[in-house]
Amino acid sequence: MVTRLPTGVELEAVNTDYGMCDSSNFPTLICSLIDLSVDNPDDMSQVSVNVDVALKDAGLLVLTDEAKVSANEYPAHTDKERTKIFISEDIEVDIAFVVDDSGSMQEEINGVKKALRKFIAENEDGSSPLMALVTFKDEVKVKAFTRDMDVLEAAIKALKAEGGGTCQEASVEAINVAASHTKNGGIILFSTDASPYDDADVEGTIKRLRDKGIRFNAMVTGDCSMEESWNELP
Repeated sequence: MVTRLPTGVELEAVNTDYGMCDSSNFPTLICSLIDLSVDNPDDMSQVSVNVDVALKDAGLLVLTDEAKVSANEYPAHTDKERTKIFISEDIEVDIAFVVDDSGSMQEEINGVKKALRKFIAENEDGSSPLMALVTFKDEVKVKAFTRDMDVLEAAIKALKAEGGGTCQEASVEAINVAASHTKNGGIILFSTDASPYDDADVEGTIKRLRDKGIRFNAMVTGDCSMEESWNELP
């Protein structure tokens, strides 16, 4: 079994009763599982490997386990499984970027990415702030949650403007996701070209930002009254 641990974790222990594990190439772990025999051809071998890690960099990390099994008379078989690591509500970032990545943002997205990278460069003072990247269209996704500027830069670089409904996006919902993970006095940078949903609690969200003393900076380039803000024709 081959497992690559994500950036931001530190290996504490790896144990299995079914073989030996090598961590010399950390963050890659290679476990040789020696006893996979079964008495009946219809039976299935089951083994377990316990990997204990400490989360050093809070983030919505993805751990990919790759298990390769082969025998002399059979071809190699590979299974992959991706597991999201939960981040507690009590972990809060210094800065959150909230970006509309729906299709209508195609003309703006490169400018947004450039502005985010410029902001990061101007605020690199060695303090390693905890930052989050949240995107939205008709749903909200957290793309990065890290102190590692390389991880954040890669997430920003990978942003693409695509999809979404005719107009109105989950902007207020995305702001609330960011606000719940932004510390008192933190910063939210927000970008969209669309209006929020009609039933969005805009006033409640503004109050929430004020109550936490969050500095909110918005780059709004349109709204749903403008045809160029539509992702597709209604």
